[in-house]
Amino acid sequence: MTKEQQDDLRCTFEDAERNNLLAGMRMSTRAKIEFFEEMIDLAWRTGAIKPLQQAGKPPATATTASSRSWKR
Repeated sequence: MTKEQQDDLRCTFEDAERNNLLAGMRMSTRAKIEFFEEMIDLAWRTGAIKPLQQAGKPPATATTASSRSWKR
C-alpha cells in the first residue's frame, strides 16, 4: 500500500464531502447542464414528477444532451 492509498483511507466524511463538492465545481458548464438534464429525465421516467402528470401537462419530448445537436 502506497502513502497516497493510506491517506485515502484516513479521509473523513467531511473531507470526502468537500472533495466531492470541489470536483463538482471543476465540472464544465456543459457537463453540469447535461447532468441536470439527465436527472430531470430520470425523475420524469420514474414518476417522481407526478404533479405535472396529474395536472395534464405532459412534458416536451425529453432528449438528453448526447442525442441533441449543439448547433447555433
